[in-house]
Amino acid sequence: MADDFKLMTGTWVQAGKLRLNMLESFGGLVQDLVVAAMTAWKSACWSSRVPRNCRPPTVPRTPW
Repeated sequence: MADDFKLMTGTWVQAGKLRLNMLESFGGLVQDLVVAAMTAWKSACWSSRVPRNCRPPTVPRTPW
């Protein structure tokens, strides 16, 4: 399994470095990230949130 991959556009994606930079950018809201080549044209990230930082969505109350 390679840490880096190349898109069809010729762009190299440094998955390990990208993952670490994204984890740092989220500032503790994300527990882990997975970077993958979805197709030859694009990459994708999957993340899992840190449970203690998760809040249920705010749902507007109906007047009835």
